[in-house]
Amino acid sequence: MAILEKQSEKMEEKKDMKETTVQYHIRPSHYLDYDYDTSEFTLEIHIPGVAKSDIKIKFLEDAFSIEARRDTALYSISEYLPFDINVKSIKADYDNGLLRISGHIKNPLDEAYDIKIGP
Repeated sequence: MAILEKQSEKMEEKKDMKETTVQYHIRPSHYLDYDYDTSEFTLEIHIPGVAKSDIKIKFLEDAFSIEARRDTALYSISEYLPFDINVKSIKADYDNGLLRISGHIKNPLDEAYDIKIGP
């Protein structure tokens, strides 16, 4: 019986910790700018008061996910991009609550095949 009681106490403690850890889920405001002529994009996300070490950034070719924690608040956003990007070209900078991410847009015809017309 004592083991069951200890396990249920531990489960309740974990549950209480989760509830007190994140009290607010915030979708940060963001701005996406892109230019097909230069094949570049810039994504700006407002996450004030967050330490740089508490920001987690993940990118796929056509989507991104960003999470940042500050005290009891969790900023999170996940969205698809209207174009494919070169993930290796991404650079991020964080200053005064503004996360700025930039990179290059993939040209969809770079991997296209040339088709020759027969006689």
